[in-house]
Parts: sequence; structure tokens; C-alpha cells
Amino acid sequence: MDVSRYDHLKGEYVDWHIKAGFVIGSLLVSLLGTWTTVELLHRRTAGRGWYNSVLLVGACITMGGIATWSMHFIGNRAIILNEGQKELEVEYNDKWTAASFALPISVTFLAFMVCGTNDNLTTTGLGARTFFGGAFAGIAICGMHYVGQMGITNYQWHVGTSYVAGSAIIAIVACIVALKVFFLLRANWTNSWWKRLICALALALAVSGMHWVASLGTTYRFKHVVPYGAGRVSRDNTVYVVLAFCLLACIGLMGFAIKGHQDYQELKVRAQKVVLAAVTFDTEGRLMVTPEGTLPSQKITNSYIERSFDDVFSVAHPVFIWIYRTARNWPGIADLIPSMKIHLSATHFGRRPSKVRRTRFGDEVAAGEEDYSTIFRELFCVAAYELAGKLKERLENIGVLYEDIMMTGTTSYDERSRRLIQGGAESAIDVELGVGRPEPIILGRGQLLFIVRRADPNQAARLKGSGYRFATLDHVMDLLASSTQTSRKEIEPRIRNMLDYANNDQFLTPGVYLSCCAIRARPHGRWEILTRKNKPAQLPSIPLCSQWTRMHKSILSTMDGWTLNTCLRWLSLKTEFKSATEKDFVCKLYHAMEYLAATLAEPWINDAVLTASAIAAPCSSHDSFMANAIASPCGSPLPSALVIVFRKLVDCHSRASSSEMMFSPLNFFRAQQRTFSGCRDRAIFARDNHVEFEHFLPRKSSLTSITPSLPSPVIISSSRTAGRPQVSRSWSWMSRERESRGMMADVAEEEITVKNVIVVRNDVSVDVRKIGKKGALEDEMELEEMKLGGECGVMGEEEPTYVDELFKMLVEER
Repeated sequence: MDVSRYDHLKGEYVDWHIKAGFVIGSLLVSLLGTWTTVELLHRRTAGRGWYNSVLLVGACITMGGIATWSMHFIGNRAIILNEGQKELEVEYNDKWTAASFALPISVTFLAFMVCGTNDNLTTTGLGARTFFGGAFAGIAICGMHYVGQMGITNYQWHVGTSYVAGSAIIAIVACIVALKVFFLLRANWTNSWWKRLICALALALAVSGMHWVASLGTTYRFKHVVPYGAGRVSRDNTVYVVLAFCLLACIGLMGFAIKGHQDYQELKVRAQKVVLAAVTFDTEGRLMVTPEGTLPSQKITNSYIERSFDDVFSVAHPVFIWIYRTARNWPGIADLIPSMKIHLSATHFGRRPSKVRRTRFGDEVAAGEEDYSTIFRELFCVAAYELAGKLKERLENIGVLYEDIMMTGTTSYDERSRRLIQGGAESAIDVELGVGRPEPIILGRGQLLFIVRRADPNQAARLKGSGYRFATLDHVMDLLASSTQTSRKEIEPRIRNMLDYANNDQFLTPGVYLSCCAIRARPHGRWEILTRKNKPAQLPSIPLCSQWTRMHKSILSTMDGWTLNTCLRWLSLKTEFKSATEKDFVCKLYHAMEYLAATLAEPWINDAVLTASAIAAPCSSHDSFMANAIASPCGSPLPSALVIVFRKLVDCHSRASSSEMMFSPLNFFRAQQRTFSGCRDRAIFARDNHVEFEHFLPRKSSLTSITPSLPSPVIISSSRTAGRPQVSRSWSWMSRERESRGMMADVAEEEITVKNVIVVRNDVSVDVRKIGKKGALEDEMELEEMKLGGECGVMGEEEPTYVDELFKMLVEER
């Protein structure tokens, strides 16, 4: 190539013009990069974790490498110098070009780190972060432009001061505004895709605006023709690199679009099925959701197959009661889940479609499947295990089952449709129930179960690092209603109740309480009991005192069997109490009875009969209670909850008058009383599960495979006291709790999986002696060499709860 013919141009300013096609192309390239950046930032949930680190690096590359660097070189491709002669095209130095690529990525990383991911900021705090973050982003754009220009090898360029200042102001101000709007929308959960696109367009205009304002003020003076090689980077080569980046960005955006569509379709489908959702709150009461504002969930099955008209899946259903207790005793079932998976795959889930029939519910059920309740329970356990995997948590830490089932995929019928469905029976229903017009009928195609827990700061940080966000309830409630295909008024009260449910213990605290046990009969031989709405595991109770003394017992025993009205009259007229302590207790008792009657606001409460004896109820600090006697020494604080109960069998048409009360199924309430920490029934429940599901386990891994004929096991646990094992085969409900403190506390906490515990059947003889050197049996335990003793006890069947005792009294009085 003869370059001497261009010697006359050296040192001369050259004319240039712009191709409009490349200008539009540069804007589209920048928009492609900024949109990808915004989508990546939208999915960031924290500043830690591999998930968030990958998103942050990706956002920096797309913003610095595509939106800024690629736009710059496509924009420069639009500048035509010297009528477009090929030898006079702009050429770039490879080192400066590489530096111009690294610079915006590095500074943008700093900008996004300053912006952060914390949604729980004040407007001032968010404004300060986005101000400095936007300023750094604008500086990155300006810096890249001028470093890229310094890579031009065959021209000497110059920019006017006013153009430099104007382009910098455009870049910085536009970035600040765009990032502030984006993060503000993100914090308020109102950043739908088209709003994110507008923010991306604002960022693209910041990049393009800065570039073209600076370009308009640039003049070029020809230096020389650059020979091929020698670190030369042509404009065509940069275009090829830019196209490669754009292709990657397009693939990323297509991936986001496809994933978003799939998630949307999956949510629509899941709203028609039985689903288990994780409801996790942090210490500030914020709800954990996915970046799209939905609850993490896992499908259990298509629908619960009801075998009869009475087999309705509700909180009173035996299957729900089983999974409710299981969710409060995960260690007792965790080792069975792998075998459950094998069993499910060996039944209808693993069979060919030709061997599977489809029911009218849309569920696939194998021909000849007999016990669907077993299948459903296994499906629940496997779904909970997989949901724990999504959250990257151990099954034991996933939470407990909430005491309600929400219908999803619902449809509200208007007044006309409701009349057509109910016909003339509507007025009869109103008269029978004693209520006004009923609420619109809600028909649900799916059912949603909730696993609830409260995460501590460390757990919350780990969940954020795994790709989840914590949002205030008001911000995500509409998104939750949309994803479950329900109305906000259906889901919002439940979620808010779950917040209280996760933050508060569901059992009474230590002390003495005045309570009411009201039970009503329901169709099909069912019973319901009056409970507190916000704490369904408790009877309506009023704190009475923190101590239980003989004086209290003496006064209350006089009123045993009296109605509430009679007790109030007697307490108001009784003046024979001399001591200040007696007078104070009588005053407290009188006001507690009045307050209980006013709280319930029931017409039948005055006829409720007093059970004067103190009955021990589950307590939130039951572990300390187990270590002490039931009746503490006179005058000492109680480590348990004792209830003095007014009992009443109410009319079957009665309804809870107070908005704070509700009627709950009696069998479910019984189950709740067996789930407190330290309850011996938890170990029995775990034992029964192993007995039921042991035929799914490999023979060698079954804990109860010694003798499969009888279900009652014997617990042998080591202790630090020497001597022979003691065997106990019958305990009363409370005395066995104290008796089992030393020998079964570990079993209650670890549910069969603890060390130094052996579970065998009650028909197995356990010989703890060993044969001596001369063949004689020696009364020593083999564990003596380890300085361990042993205790043995029969873990029999679950015994009645205190509610069963009250129910028995009511039935006998009827």
C-alpha cells in the first residue's frame, strides 16, 4: 500500500459526517446492555453469596462492556472521515482499547456496590446511595469514552471544554435519576417489566447522550496512515466484538423472558393443585419471597382425592392432623423420606402411562391403589424435603405447618349466581345458623398449605445470599394474591396471622389461668371446641395468678360444680375472708370471671360449670416444667400452666360471638396439645411412623425391625448413673412426663435419632447381663466399662390429654 499519497494531509483537520443508521444501532446496542443490566440488578437479593456475586459481575459487564464500551465503538463507526476512504478510517491501539473495556466495568462495579440491595432504607438513605452510585456510573461512562478516544492512533483529537462539561452532566444526572427510580420501584415492588425497560432506556440515553454531545465537540487532525499489524485494531474488528457481546445480551434477555413466562405458567398451574409454600419472616416482620414477589413453593399433588362425600380435606381430616404433627417433629420422619421416594417411584409415579388411570380430579392414580392417605402423606414429606432443598436448609429447620388450608384458583360468584346455586335454601340456612346473609361462595380448584417460621439474622442473610428477598407485607400482598389466583382479602389476613404465629408461642406461659372449655356437636359425629383465633392451641384464658397454693385450692373447691353466675354471686357476697392474701385472690378471681364472660360475650357462659381442680396444660416452657413437680410448693412460682376451667356443652347451632374466638375441630385441638416441646407423645408419634413405614425401609436401616408383630416399643437410653435398668410400664399423663425427664428428654428432642438410645418392641427380652469367665451370669451392664448406666422403659400408646378429660366430664353430664 502506497501511503505517501496521504502525506499532504498530515497535520490537517479533516471533515467528517455521521451515518444515521449507526447512530440508531449504537442506541439499540446501549439499550440492549442497560436492559440486561436492569434485569440482573432486579434479581439481586443481597451483597453476599455466589448467586448474587454472579448477578453483580454480569450486571457490570453488560453495563460497562455492552451498554457503554460497545455503544462507543458502534457510535464511532458512524463517524465517517475524509469521505470514507478505507486507508483513512479510524484505527485503535489494542492496549488502550483493552483499558477502555476494563475501566467502565471496574467503576460500574463500585457504583452498584454503593447502590446495594437493601430495600429497607429510608427515602433519604436510598437517595444518598443512588446519588453516589449514579455519580460513579456517570464517571464510568465519561472515563470509558475518553480512554477509548485515546486509543485512536492515526488522528489527533480535541474536545471543547463546554462539550466535556455538558456530556459529563448528562451522563451523571441521567444515571442518578435512572438508578434512583429503578431502586425506588424495586423497594416498593412496583417495578414491572415495562417500568424496568423505561429505566433501562434512561440509562441508555445517558450513555448515548454523553457520547454524542462529546463527539459533536470533537475535531480530528490527521497524523499518519497506520500499517497493518503493530497493535492495530480496525473498526471492523471492534464491530465483530460488539456483535458477539450483543448476541450474548440477547440470549440473556431471551432467557429472562422464557424463565419469566415459565414461572408465570407454573404459578397458574400450581394455583389449581395442592401446594406447600414456605412462609418465612425475618426479625423485622418482613416476608421472604422470590425476586418476582411470590412464595417459594413445591407441588404436593394435583389434588387430594376424596373417597366419599364426607372425606373432605380440611384441618379436621386425619391426614392433615398427621402432617401437622409431622411438621412439628421433622427429625422423627427425616430418615424415612429416601424410602418414601423409592416407594412412590415404585407405585403409580414410576409406572408407564398405560398402567395409570386418570381420575376426574386430574390426578394420576395407579390401578389397584388402595391406601391413598399413605401416598398423600409420603407426597407431603417428599415435597417438604424438596422445598427445604430449594431454600438450602435442613428439613428440621424449614418450619412448622400453619393451622389452615387456603383455597387457590378461586372464583367469587355474584349475588345472582349465588341465588341460582342456593335456591330457596338460603333463607333456611340463615335461620338455622342464626346469621345474616352469607358471604359469596368461593370455589377453589387448588389448596395451599403453609410452612411457617421466623428466621434469625444469620438465617435471613443466608437466604438472601441464596436468591430470596425480604419485603414488607403491604408491598407484596397484591403479587401474592395474583400468583395464587385469590383476592387480597383472602390471603392478607392469613399472612398477617402467620406473622403473629411465627413470632409468638402458641401455648400458655407458666402461671394459673381461668379458662373456658366450650364444645359443640357437629354433623357426622364430629365435635368442635372454642379456641382463641390468633392462638388456636389455647382455650379462651384469663391470667389469674403466678402461684398455686393450698389457699387457692381451698377457695375454689367450695365452688366446684357451680355455674359462673352462682360463683360470681357467692364471691360478691362472701365477706368471711380475713387475710389480705385471701381477699386479694377473691378479688382477682371475681374480676377474672367477669372479664372472661365479657370477652366471650356468649349467652351460655353464665351456665358454664366450674371444674375447681387445677389441670396442667401444655406450656411454652414445658422443659422447665418437666424438671419439677406439677404442684409446686406453696407460694413458689409455677414452672407450668395450670387452668381452672368453666366447662359447657353448647348448642350445635352456636357460633362464636367474639371476633377473637372461633370453633376449631376437637380432634385437631387434641393433636395440637401433643406437639409442645418436651412432650413424650412426640417420641411415640415418631415410633408409630417408623412402625407404619418400616416395610418401605431396607431391613438393616429399620429402627423397629426386630419384631414386626407388636407396635409398642421399649426405650433403652444410657445415663451417667450406675446400676441396673429400671422398667416402668404405666404412667399417668403428667407423672410420666416428670418420670421421663431423665430417660426420654433426648428422645423428645431428637426423635429416635439420638445416640445411646435403642428402640425395641415390648415383647423383646433385653438381657443386660454378661457371661463371666467361668460361665456364670454377672449382674453387670456391658456399658459399665464405659462408665455408663442404663434405663429402660416401655413407650406405650398416647394417653388422653387434659381436653379429653374435660370432654369426658361434659359427655357424662349430658
